[in-house]
Amino acid sequence: MADRKLKVLPTVLSLVVSYQSVIMILGNPAEVYLYGTQQWFGSLVGYALAILLAERLLVPWIFPLQLISVHKGGMRAVIWTDVFQSGIMLCGIVAVLIQGDRMVCWCSLSLVLGAW
Repeated sequence: MADRKLKVLPTVLSLVVSYQSVIMILGNPAEVYLYGTQQWFGSLVGYALAILLAERLLVPWIFPLQLISVHKGGMRAVIWTDVFQSGIMLCGIVAVLIQGDRMVCWCSLSLVLGAW
């Protein structure tokens, strides 16, 4: 991707963000709440099988071909945009965890009492 000159971390973050969407972050907890953990385990097994299949069969078959795409010039920009998006998603998840903690007063209260 991007002339095969990009480092591993931006490429990995781009793939993770492309695979993991905000709908999935919001949808999975709702499905587990409504239908139980059986739905989540089914999704987990399906995702694991899809990743293994792509990693073991498709990538070794396609990578040596060194195919060139029409979208090759813009791929570097897409990857860096995905890296930025991963940072925004991580900040959002951390903000939700902190706000939830503040509303429940579980961990923050123990930290305050532990400091005294």
